Amino acid sequence: MRDVPESEVPWGRDVLRAVAAVPAERPAAVMVRHSERESLTDMNEAHLIPLTAQGEEAARAFGRHLPAGRTVRALHSPISRCAVTAARVVEGYRSAGGDAALAGVLPELGGPYVLDLPATIRISNELRARYPRAWFDGDLPPGVAMPRDEASDLTLTGVDKVLRGAAAGTLLVLVTHDWNVLLVRESVLGLRFEDVGWIDYLDGLLMVSDGAGLEVSWREHSRRVAVPASAPEPQR
Repeated sequence: MRDVPESEVPWGRDVLRAVAAVPAERPAAVMVRHSERESLTDMNEAHLIPLTAQGEEAARAFGRHLPAGRTVRALHSPISRCAVTAARVVEGYRSAGGDAALAGVLPELGGPYVLDLPATIRISNELRARYPRAWFDGDLPPGVAMPRDEASDLTLTGVDKVLRGAAAGTLLVLVTHDWNVLLVRESVLGLRFEDVGWIDYLDGLLMVSDGAGLEVSWREHSRRVAVPASAPEPQR
């Protein structure tokens, strides 16, 4: 695959390169952050914030540049900007002549790790970008969110389930949020966002199943993990 210039695809080029390197017959998944959104200043309004017009077009461009010959199925968080991102990726892949369809909501791409939503909103409004560090380090008050590794296992179990059921040649595009990608990246790969940076729009993780586990990759970092047969249910 030729390198995609920023003028064509402003976000997600590393993901496009990574998935292009996977043999076409192997089912694979990319778990990516949604495309560019409007400014978010109050977490009480987080579920209402839409994509920008540029964000919608960037998602289409991302779809147009996914590897040809795949069967693309897009799943997404329950939040509307993720649903719109998934729809635009599907539109882009179809415009390039590919087989693509929306496959609905995958709850694990939302916030199933949140145990106390009002407290999560209040604390994240106070901490802003420092919230994930407090969460990952276990510094939130008890009962606010699942522990980091349990939450990561919950996400991976959901991804593994749909990936194991995918036919040869399928590419799952799983549209989620920055916190979710940061969560799995740190839990699985040990990469702290303070060291390697935040997750940008349409950036994310490549996941390939070998039938017994998942190979999880972000850029040059990769690790195989055994996925639990079932993840713990959130205790609310």
